[in-house]
Formats: sequence, C-alpha cells, structure tokens
Amino acid sequence: MRRKEGVTAFVEGWGLYSERLADEMGLYSSDVDRLGMLSFDAWRACRLVVDTGIHAQGWTRQRAIDYMIANTALAPNNIANEVDRYITWPGQALAYKLGQLEILALRDEARTKLGARFDLKQFRDVVLRNGAVALPVLRREGWEVVETSKWPYRPSKEAVSLTVTTETAAGEAFQGNDWFSLGFQAEIGGKRVDVAPLIAAFLHQMRGGRIEAPRSSVAGRMASRRPQGPAVGGDCCAQ
Repeated sequence: MRRKEGVTAFVEGWGLYSERLADEMGLYSSDVDRLGMLSFDAWRACRLVVDTGIHAQGWTRQRAIDYMIANTALAPNNIANEVDRYITWPGQALAYKLGQLEILALRDEARTKLGARFDLKQFRDVVLRNGAVALPVLRREGWEVVETSKWPYRPSKEAVSLTVTTETAAGEAFQGNDWFSLGFQAEIGGKRVDVAPLIAAFLHQMRGGRIEAPRSSVAGRMASRRPQGPAVGGDCCAQ
C-alpha cells in the first residue's frame, strides 16, 4: 500500500516543510512578502482545531466555518468547501500539519544531539531515503542513523541514473513541449527500469492533461486506460 498510495502525513508534511525553504533562505525581503506563506500556515494549523472539533468534540458545521473565518484569510466560500471536506474525510487534512511538525521536530532534535556535526542536506537525505513512510517509521529510521556511526549519512553507492529518449513514439525527433511523448528509463543497480508510468502519473496529477506516452511502453498502456480530465483532491480543491 505504501508503494502504491504513499502516506499522506509524509507526502504532504514534506510539502509544507518545503514551503518554508524560501523563508529559511532569507528570500523574503519584508513581512508583507511573507504574508502569503503565513496565511497558508494559519489555514493548515486551523485544520488541527476544526477537524478534531468536528469529529471528537461535536462541533457543528457552522461553528467550524465561523472558527476558520475568524482565524484564516480564506474567503467564506472556500472555507465552506474546506469544512465539508473535513466532515466527509476525517483526519486527512490533519496529516499535512502533523507531518510538517514531525519533520521539524526531528530536525531540531538531530541538530541538538549532533551539534556542529549536523548537516541540513544530510538530514534531508535521511528523511527522503526510504520514500513516503509512516511518521513512526520515519522517526525510528531517522534516529537509527543519528544515534549510530552511520552519521554523517551517505546515500547508497548504488547509482540511479535517469535517461530520456529523444524520439517520439513515431520515431520523430523531440520538439517543443512535447514532454508527454518521451520515453523514460532509469538505471538502478545496472538494471534498466521503465519509470515512465511514475512520471506520467505525476504529470497527469500536476497538469490534468492528456498523456501521450508511447503505446508500446508500460506508460502507454497505462495512459490508454487512464481517465482524462483534471485531477482532484488535496489543497488544490480550495484554490
């Protein structure tokens, strides 16, 4: 299930963690520039209150809407849609902020324990090395690295390379933005692996467009069966 579906707390938690990168790099020149980031942060934090309020404390729909109107910068129509999402999908919206907070907590704990040996790039390698795991697994695996001689962490020497063919399914040269017609293969441990299905699914989710992978490839067979149309779900629903 983890390989096919991922873990929302990890995937979305890493997304929120990454949203802070611009702020940590000092790219915002003023508090006004940081307003968008902070308003979205308040929105995700409100979910912790509203979701648990509805499903554990007996909150009504209107009380949840009123709370979010008072504590976020979202428009009322977006808030109503969000609250309906929380009512019908218990716990899903909590995963975003919970995942971010866990990653930040692990980073702070690792920095405290390692002191001058702490390296932010290595920490992120540790977080991402096993893919989208559950948060307890992330903490266990992360501390296994920090508390043993495995730190500083070094990724596996088993090289992974990605190559993109420069011909379309019809044998024509690649032109313009015809990204969907390209073939993708990775070399992992000396073996060629078709990763086009993964990339095709990602592009489909991000752009909601038609996938035109070579029909002879796994991606082509998947694309021919994939329903077309915009993707739904996640925070994109409220934008």
